[in-house]
Amino acid sequence: MDDLQARCAICGIARDEKACWAEQGKGPKVCPTLRKGEVVANVMQKYKQEEIGEFARQASIQESSRYINREETPHVLHPVKPRVQEICEFVHSMGYRKLGLAFCGGLTPKRPS
Repeated sequence: MDDLQARCAICGIARDEKACWAEQGKGPKVCPTLRKGEVVANVMQKYKQEEIGEFARQASIQESSRYINREETPHVLHPVKPRVQEICEFVHSMGYRKLGLAFCGGLTPKRPS
């Protein structure tokens, strides 16, 4: 395994002290926020574009508000709604009037012979 592979899910830094949460935050040597500062700065500029920023804001609202047991510890989140319903709600929150959904044929269950 690459010694510099990000391991965000097991980061031991307190949430409010993490580099990904606080501008002057800290992180382990594998922290992508600290290691990829130029990429982070570029992305932050993109978020300032109205359409991209609003898309990201609505997506984060959609994701965070659609789970039960959010306040429990340990955090074991359970979706409240099917993913397709979440997508439809997100589309509505963005004011989109058309939606196209695709399905990968490779995910179709095989029929018994």
